[in-house]
Formats: sequence, structure tokens, C-alpha cells
Amino acid sequence: MVLKKLILTGLTLLLLIGCTPQHMSTPQKGSSIEAELLVSAAASLANSLDEIGLLFEQQNSGITVAYNYGSSGALQHQIEQGAPVDLFLSAGKKQMANLVEAGFIDQEKSVTLLGNELVVIVPASELGSWDDLSPFISSSIQMIAIGELHTVPAGEYARSALVASGIWDKLNNKIVYAKDVSQVLSYVETGNVDAGIVYKSVAMSSSKVKIAFSIDAKTHDIIEYPLGIVNTSRNQEAAKVYYDFLQSLEVLEIFKKYGFTTK
Repeated sequence: MVLKKLILTGLTLLLLIGCTPQHMSTPQKGSSIEAELLVSAAASLANSLDEIGLLFEQQNSGITVAYNYGSSGALQHQIEQGAPVDLFLSAGKKQMANLVEAGFIDQEKSVTLLGNELVVIVPASELGSWDDLSPFISSSIQMIAIGELHTVPAGEYARSALVASGIWDKLNNKIVYAKDVSQVLSYVETGNVDAGIVYKSVAMSSSKVKIAFSIDAKTHDIIEYPLGIVNTSRNQEAAKVYYDFLQSLEVLEIFKKYGFTTK
């Protein structure tokens, strides 16, 4: 009898364990995946992503994230040439669209993540403020920095704004082209140029410059930051974890803190 009761008790315990609902198991924070991700991202995202990367690694201890910052056009070309990139976060729609069309990124694995605002910056010591772009054609403004037109989306937006304002053709001898918005910022900070056109998030990152004014959004294309997982990534599962993480409310609030807009 004793042996029979022990056997019955054992069977009962096994049945109870087998029938325990999955949601009753002990929850685990973050991912158990182990991988090293390389994220190519527009230079204007550097400060925000550096903070976000630390938070991500705290919550996903098996995944490390390294960032490759640069102009969106240059990063696009690197991916096309076989760079071992897992995710791409562009400051322009065109660069992402080109990679989708060429088959490097699936449309289903991309999303518009952020927005931004275009502003004119001047050295912090500059007196007074502006209302529009007209000071660009005055004799007091000798050099103006913008991003390269073919590789830096902010440069394309700046050119569109200057064309819409009717002053682009008058600035041929004043424009200084930079490899990315970080370099535009540096030129203004050091006084090598009198003014520059960058994103609001870039301007907010420095105490050495001030925003003269915001450029009318109607003078250029909508500024969008698309995010995508690269098809050649060897870390698809980990890349999806990071992809979803960047879209979380917690992370979007961090982006807002750095001057980006979210939907």
C-alpha cells in the first residue's frame, strides 16, 4: 500500500507539472541570444544611440552593439559593397529606398522610426537672432556650411530650402560642404564658418552654437529616419530584438530628449 501511494503521488506531481500553463513560468528579462551587432547609423544619431546602446546591453546581456556613424549615403554604399552590417538607420528616405530596391533590405523589415527639424546654427557668441535666410546673402556672412549634396540628406534638405527661398544661386562662393552634419557642427563651433544648416537634434548637442531659427518645413522634403534590418546579416534574430527595442516607448522618449520627433 505504501509503495502504491508513493507511485500515485509521483504520477500526480508529474501530471501537475506537465499541465502548468506556459505563462506561469518564471519570466526572464531581455533576450538570451548571444551576438555582436554592427549598426550603421547617420551621424546625427550618435549621441542618442550611444545612450540607447548602453540601455539595450543592460537589458540584453548576451548582445553587444557597435555603431558605425557617417553620412547616410556613404553608409548605403558600404552596405552595397558588402560591409558586415546588421541594421541601417538612415537620415534620409532615398538611401533606404535604394537598398530596398536593390534587395539589401526587405520592405517588411524596415520602418520609419523618427523625424527631425532643419535649423540654422551660428556660434553661441553671435549677437541677435534671425527670422529667415536673408542674412545669408549679406556681406556679414562669408561662409555657410551644409552637408555634401549627394551623400548627406541634411545637405539635400538645405539646398532645397535655399532654392525655395530664391537665394541658392547667390551663394555659390559662400557654401562649404561637409562630409556629415557632425562636421557642419564642428565648423560652426570653431568659427571656421559664420553659419551652418543642421538638424535640431545636432544643434541641441552643443553649447558652442545656438539656433538662429528653424527653417520652414514646407521648403524641403519631410525629414524621416527609416530603420531596416540588412538581409545579409548573420544575426537576424538578435537584429530583430534590437529593431523592436528601438521602437519601444522607452527608447522613443530618449530620442525625443535629443530633439527628434516620433509618430
